[in-house]
Amino acid sequence: MSEISNIKDLLRKTEEDTKELKGFLNSKLESIIEEVNSSSKALESLEKDLENTESRIKKYDTQITELKEKKTNLEQAVKNLKLKIEETNNKIVEFKDKISDLKVKLENASKELIQLKNEKEEKQKKLEELNQKVKQLKEEIVRIKKANEEEFTEKSVGLNKIREELNKLASENAVIDFILAEGSYSTPEVEILTILFKTRASTVEEIKREVKAPPVMTVRTLRKLAEMNVLSYNETTGQVKLLL
Repeated sequence: MSEISNIKDLLRKTEEDTKELKGFLNSKLESIIEEVNSSSKALESLEKDLENTESRIKKYDTQITELKEKKTNLEQAVKNLKLKIEETNNKIVEFKDKISDLKVKLENASKELIQLKNEKEEKQKKLEELNQKVKQLKEEIVRIKKANEEEFTEKSVGLNKIREELNKLASENAVIDFILAEGSYSTPEVEILTILFKTRASTVEEIKREVKAPPVMTVRTLRKLAEMNVLSYNETTGQVKLLL
């Protein structure tokens, strides 16, 4: 009897332990299920985050690729700009050299211009002086012409008188008549006689200066008139006298 009671007690305790274990297992299972559900949700969230992260990574990769291309383009642009800057600097140096040359040429041109202006002023001054001289010469020519006209008038009157005397002498002297008949009043003989009729005596040098004929012809004419006893001509002293 006592053994049965012990067995029953053991069975009852076993059932209670089993029941308690089932409760514990059920509670643990529920907890595991909740944890699994929570983990599933967390996993889904992580998967979404991972997808978002991968998407962002792809986006960033694309941006990085674009940025790398931009960097490469910018680096090339910088190289091109450096080349252009170098070329520009070279051109600036060339322009500076050209400007220096132009400055030198400009200075030389300015000096030449000043020199030309000075030369122009000098030439203008000389031109004015020449114009003044020309004016004076014209006035002198007018004066000389007037004096020559007056002198010509006086000489014409004197020449007419001399011609009258020559004609008178020609009628009295055959030699004078021959001279006048053979030539004109402009021949050396007539010019010489005209001089001597005014002065009666002269020198060969004075006669050479006044006679239009060449000096050699004048001397020959003097010798010829001396041979004809119209005048005396001393070749040593150069004195000439009218004998008529």
